Amino acid sequence: MISLAIFLPLAAGLLILVLPARRTTLMRAVALGAALATLAISTLFVIDAIRAPLAGLRYAERFDWLPPLGSSYVVGVDGLSAPLMALTALLTALVFIYSWRMTVHLRAWLFLFLVLETGLLGVFAIQDLLLFYLFFEVSLVPMYFIIG
Repeated sequence: MISLAIFLPLAAGLLILVLPARRTTLMRAVALGAALATLAISTLFVIDAIRAPLAGLRYAERFDWLPPLGSSYVVGVDGLSAPLMALTALLTALVFIYSWRMTVHLRAWLFLFLVLETGLLGVFAIQDLLLFYLFFEVSLVPMYFIIG
């Protein structure tokens, strides 16, 4: 479930890239829908963290990623990462609502914001140092182009 929350915005961003350019309302709806779905999933994480504040790592998923380096894909939610993930999802949804009328470079802007959300959610959920660095870089690259 946590991997769904992390990679759902990326999947929506890739879908936006293949939509026809004239379907701007559909692009906006896909982006907002993915942001709201991610917000719903991350809200469940927060509710679970409130119910059991000292339960440790929840919704953990693990599989070997680079065994020779000792790196594994390990994600999970604890009492600190759950509110940060929910806040990220909330702010992304609010950005899409606020900028609904935007028309300049819409496809690229929506894609970059969804990739940024994927990177930030991964940073808050990942438990492996190598993948933390990877997700951190994934969040920096879209910000470079959004700011520029």
